[in-house]
Amino acid sequence: MPSSSPDPYETLEREPRSSAWVWLGYLVLYAIAIPWYWPVGFRGPLILGLPTWVAVTLMAVVALALWTNLVIRRCWIDLGDETEDAAGE
Repeated sequence: MPSSSPDPYETLEREPRSSAWVWLGYLVLYAIAIPWYWPVGFRGPLILGLPTWVAVTLMAVVALALWTNLVIRRCWIDLGDETEDAAGE
């Protein structure tokens, strides 16, 4: 049964997955978030009571959330957004 709703990709003017710098940002943040580069058994100084690698991973996860928010707000332009903005002003 064919869907009566329009294809959501047809209404996109610009989307983040076509930008290389968006993917580069995700790659860097995920590389920081995954503690594969820490030496085995490394604890380091405690940061707020957590080992260094845990604190770095948590900060990277927060940075990933903020990056995703930025990408969605700045890089995901829907054709319907422009008409809503113009009507709202």
